[in-house]
Amino acid sequence: MVSYDYARMADLYDAFCVYDQDIPFFTALARQAEGPVLELMAGTGRLLRAEGRFVCTMHNPRVRLRSIDGRWQTVGTFPGPEGSGSLTVRIQATYDPGEGVVTGTQRVEKRDPTGDLREERSVALRFSLLERDRFECLAKDVGLEVISLWGDYQGSSFDEEESPCMVWTLRARGRPNTSLTSPA
Repeated sequence: MVSYDYARMADLYDAFCVYDQDIPFFTALARQAEGPVLELMAGTGRLLRAEGRFVCTMHNPRVRLRSIDGRWQTVGTFPGPEGSGSLTVRIQATYDPGEGVVTGTQRVEKRDPTGDLREERSVALRFSLLERDRFECLAKDVGLEVISLWGDYQGSSFDEEESPCMVWTLRARGRPNTSLTSPA
């Protein structure tokens, strides 16, 4: 059997993860789990631990679909370190309700401090939007049970009409019940 050093993988994940708005949320969860911050890469491996948890963040379809209309949408513009310019993330996508799939392009624009474009990269997008009930059924089908569902990284209750995302915490069915409280 192959053995993985999940703590080292968590360090690698955190080294390359540049989105930091979720860090307080995952740090609070890690304190409760007494382990490193790690979302998806090694999350399934944690299920092998006696009190392992899997944290999975997903779009809330009802909210996400409001911005998927085939036009370019700005997700946000973020300042670079020490006045080095900015990074803008834009998405152009469409939704196929028959397949439940979003396709499109995500573009990242890097600008210098004067606002001149210095670099632009694009990546094709293709992902499914799963409603709450569907994801919960899929999780159960693979032997997971829900510990908690939050609607944002502050640990707010999930509101199907308003929450920007679904932050699921799951564990292997039959594992010890470890309580999770909101990180807020």
